[in-house]
Amino acid sequence: MKRRWLGIVLLILGVVLFAEVLFFFFLRNMFNAPNPVLITKPNISTSKELEVSGWVAWWKEKEAYTIIDKYHDKLKTISPVWLHVNEKFQLIEVGESDKKEVVSKLKSYGLRVIPSLGTEITADQLSTLLNDEAKTNEFIDSVISKLIDLKVDGLDVDLEEIKSSDKDAFTLFIEKLSKKVKANNLTFSITLYAQTGEKDWAGAKVQDLEKLAKLSDEVRIMTYDNHGTATGPGAITPNSWLRDVISYNLKKVDKSKLVIGLPSYGYIWEEGKKAKGLQYDEFIDYVSKTQPKISRDAESGEQVYTEDNYTGWVSDSRAMQQKISTVQSMGLDRIFIWNLGGMDEQFFEK
Repeated sequence: MKRRWLGIVLLILGVVLFAEVLFFFFLRNMFNAPNPVLITKPNISTSKELEVSGWVAWWKEKEAYTIIDKYHDKLKTISPVWLHVNEKFQLIEVGESDKKEVVSKLKSYGLRVIPSLGTEITADQLSTLLNDEAKTNEFIDSVISKLIDLKVDGLDVDLEEIKSSDKDAFTLFIEKLSKKVKANNLTFSITLYAQTGEKDWAGAKVQDLEKLAKLSDEVRIMTYDNHGTATGPGAITPNSWLRDVISYNLKKVDKSKLVIGLPSYGYIWEEGKKAKGLQYDEFIDYVSKTQPKISRDAESGEQVYTEDNYTGWVSDSRAMQQKISTVQSMGLDRIFIWNLGGMDEQFFEK
């Protein structure tokens, strides 16, 4: 009986001793081991911090400048839509702000100021300008004089109504304008339609992406309106389409020049009426007067409002962030918002 108890005691002592040895090695390894390696998902975004910039629509100036005043430290470049070609092929200014005063204030914030040149004349009217060398040269000189007078940092060109037959004439016009802008040590930017290389609409094909990109310091691609006034309800920027657009542009445009334009607005499709575009603040005001069902489209991140008489899709803060994740996942780090005025301010709070 004594031997049996002795065996049990020895077994217990052996187990205790073994446990102490294991504990000793555990402590030694814990304090002497190198720093642990954290296992994280691969970082497929760019190493740079995201660069956020935005356009200022002349009809939403007040709202845009309010946002810029509040969040200027989170912005890089501001492009006010200030310059237009009129039906007499003259350069005119649009908007009610004191432009020199605005430029001075924006620069005091450390922002680049690159106004946009656009037009509301028809493709036929613009064709006359593009195919008249004397008128073209005169117009370009007036643009350069205005840029110098305003003391801005460059020019963004956003001419969208181009006839198919004017593809080469438009490229030549951009070549001349680009040379003059750069000769004055200013940045030349061009804003272009989104293309995927497949089933692109005629307006996009007129813009020779590859040639225009070589003439520009930066190329802003409008990755929005996949659904809009010419379609039925749907995502303004579907994620799959955004990826296709970026993939195609990366084949045609130097990556360092590529800037992705993202929407901050929405569309309302009313029954029996043409869809209308509304900036975020206007969109929310519209839907707040009804009692729609609200959901979120997983693919685009956009918020969807459905009611008996309308369907609305809007790119709010959450949707914009989701689109940015796609942009960064494809190795790009620069986005341009259309437009800053009246957008969802929560975008800057995250």
